[in-house]
Amino acid sequence: MEAIAIEYPPPTLRSWEGVLIDRYRRVGKMAPWKGLWIREHLREAGYDYPYSMFRQWRQFCESADAQGVGIKAGSYQSFRTYLHLLHRLGLVERELKPIGHLTCPYCEGEIPIYPQMIRREKGGRISPVHYNLVYARRENPAWLRPYQVLFPSTDWRRKTPMEKRILRSKYRKIKAELKV
Repeated sequence: MEAIAIEYPPPTLRSWEGVLIDRYRRVGKMAPWKGLWIREHLREAGYDYPYSMFRQWRQFCESADAQGVGIKAGSYQSFRTYLHLLHRLGLVERELKPIGHLTCPYCEGEIPIYPQMIRREKGGRISPVHYNLVYARRENPAWLRPYQVLFPSTDWRRKTPMEKRILRSKYRKIKAELKV
């Protein structure tokens, strides 16, 4: 029996995704991608939850691979970490949608119930946290290199092999002193 190979058409790219791919071809691997992609996606979508964004990011990376550009998608956890980093910088904000309402016994008014007010039970599903774009900061340069903005004291430049050897020997000496 012969195996039938099914070829799926590549997913269609949004106009700004094509611009990112062209920029990657010109600039190379040192260019930031995930932050710019998240910014443009949230600008277009309004708000979205992390796993939905990750699926679309992975699909974008696959379509870029089909065009000969090797952008790596990474893991879902690294994507969530990146979103948390953007949240710490104030570039995106979390939006918790109420999942119900209670009537206040004293004032007879309605009180919204948010997911963090309820204890999670086994098998119980709570609606996901959505992320919004903070429009006042959409042109902030922190979108390009959020790690460098959040941790400015770290030396982010590429090191030569000789510098790496010197640093490793320093770390080994410090580690040996700590063991004693």
